[in-house]
Amino acid sequence: EGGLLLGRLSRVELPEGLKPAALAFPELRVPYDGDAQWLVPLDLGMLVEGPLAHAVDAPDMSASRREWTHTQTTAWMSGGAGLHLHSRDTSGWMKSTLLRVGQRTAEVSIEHLLPQPLSGAPEFPAYPVAIAPFVGGWYQSARLYRPWALQQQWASRGPERRRDSYVAELACWLWLRGRIDNVSPPAKEVARRLGLPVALDWYWWHKHPYDTGYPDYFPPREGTEAFKAAVADLQQSNVSVQVYSNGMSWDRDEPRWETVGRECTTVLRDGEYWGHIYNTWMNRKLMHTCGAAEGWHRQALITAEGAAALGLDGLYMDQIAIVGGIFPCYSTEHGHVPGGGSYGVQGFRELFGKVRERHPGLVISSESVHEVYQDLLECCITLQTSWEASRGEAGCRGTTLVPLFHAIYHGHAVVFGNYSHIDGITPWDEKWPQEARPAPDEEKQWHKLCPDQFALDMARTVACGCQPLCTNLTAAHLQNPELEASVQFFLDISAFYHAHREWLLWGEMLSPGTLNCETVGVSCIARTIFTPPSDITPFEVKRPAVLHSAWRSPDGKAALCLFNYTREDQTVTTRREDGLVPEDGQTTLTLPARSMKFVGLVEG
Repeated sequence: EGGLLLGRLSRVELPEGLKPAALAFPELRVPYDGDAQWLVPLDLGMLVEGPLAHAVDAPDMSASRREWTHTQTTAWMSGGAGLHLHSRDTSGWMKSTLLRVGQRTAEVSIEHLLPQPLSGAPEFPAYPVAIAPFVGGWYQSARLYRPWALQQQWASRGPERRRDSYVAELACWLWLRGRIDNVSPPAKEVARRLGLPVALDWYWWHKHPYDTGYPDYFPPREGTEAFKAAVADLQQSNVSVQVYSNGMSWDRDEPRWETVGRECTTVLRDGEYWGHIYNTWMNRKLMHTCGAAEGWHRQALITAEGAAALGLDGLYMDQIAIVGGIFPCYSTEHGHVPGGGSYGVQGFRELFGKVRERHPGLVISSESVHEVYQDLLECCITLQTSWEASRGEAGCRGTTLVPLFHAIYHGHAVVFGNYSHIDGITPWDEKWPQEARPAPDEEKQWHKLCPDQFALDMARTVACGCQPLCTNLTAAHLQNPELEASVQFFLDISAFYHAHREWLLWGEMLSPGTLNCETVGVSCIARTIFTPPSDITPFEVKRPAVLHSAWRSPDGKAALCLFNYTREDQTVTTRREDGLVPEDGQTTLTLPARSMKFVGLVEG
């Protein structure tokens, strides 16, 4: 069908007593050549060079690697060609991409987790899978999945149905934290300097320390009336406001977890409850709830009601669109068959639907870009465009961010964000224990050690088709002469994004084509808010000096966007294989330092 070979399981007979936990289907073996690449649909997308290369000559296929799927497509590529595969699951079945390597062979498959009924054989997926050979790279693989994907419910809200919220008008986002006097002044100042709409993602507004106490948020730290007044003031200053909530976690030390939260928590195969310690400063474990648990729905709706009462524009429901419904739950009390299946995704979809129905004026967003939730969300945040900061030196070796998600869904989903701190210093919650706080003299002048990392992240964010964001921007940063150039680049790229939203927000991603430019060394650090400065060591990566992407607006106009994040002028030469050429005929041009350029494209 359309150049793809479709297949499904029509009958599965199992030996008596055998209860498989997963099904690898399709399962394709291909020769492992030296330039092999594996396309992984993790968040926006990742290209892995020579995956598991150390095991190529192993006598068996024992080396394996699994990755979550936020879109259900993957590919194996070598020598300018590839083998594409995807599943056509419309309900959100738990699955991952699976790679096995050995005997100079790669075995690529999609692994579907199977339900584990207390008696009888498990249900097997009824949906088809697809495979196809193709010529090209990750973009061409994405285009094989796109026609089917855009017909699904989660892609039903395209540009014509997404222009009715503040998200459609934004120049940028600010991810700020803490008290009103730390948040309001910089947000209002950025909106003033831009003269354009700005959105605020407000963290640490709630009464408990960050990553503790969930789902007990109210009242706000400085009181309900003060907070509502601050929100209204920001809105009058052209700043839309959403607040943080955790969409699927309950603090194990919160008093109600033992009596109420436990009943909502995902149960692992061994009977333990699924949780994770994020806040290493306080060693508190957040327990991850099951999407099918009605008790969690009731609690999340209480949070949404409280947020709506504060006069907010939006509510951020963390974690759902990155891990919600991905992992199996073995509870027998949540109304689902233990193990794999689609109950988790369907449960969280139901929860989003309830929030939207009860609070139609509240814009809902979540973390990451799982395709199955996009029709119920106005936007999602990604940290992946800060590739070096989020993956570190080791994680950058042999891996590259690719905008796979946007090659499929751009215009049918809105993504914002990165994880870039303008001075490299992460914030500290005043409610965390002061004795755990690293000494201030441990911090270095990261912005001087890594002078281009912030600008690289900003350029990559917009080049990938995401709305720009700056995190932890303070009034002091805006007034610091040492940061003036970085602040200006953020403002310039935000204005550029706003002016070209028909392409960079609503447009269809075109093949990137070829851009010849210098390769430069960029000094970077990897850091989260839980990384002590003593653990940080700068490292260098090699990156193109100019980033680019190509788009076609809804009215059919094509364009190329170029971003020079370096502190020097850069000359580039463009070449395309699709017949499009710059409308001014100039294929070679020079971009001034820290600048961006919009180039109209026409048929050659």
